[in-house]
Amino acid sequence: MKHPERIEDYLEHIAQAIQRATEYIAHLDNVSAFDKASAIRMPSYATSR
Repeated sequence: MKHPERIEDYLEHIAQAIQRATEYIAHLDNVSAFDKASAIRMPSYATSR
């Protein structure tokens, strides 16, 4: 890590991203619905496992 003094900022950004992701999928009935929705929005290289 280049700036250890900024760990609090990094963690806050991660927490915000988790909150946004949670809100994004809150309306979905199940995970397969998310997989179908994300496939439309993400390029194929981002969804390969």
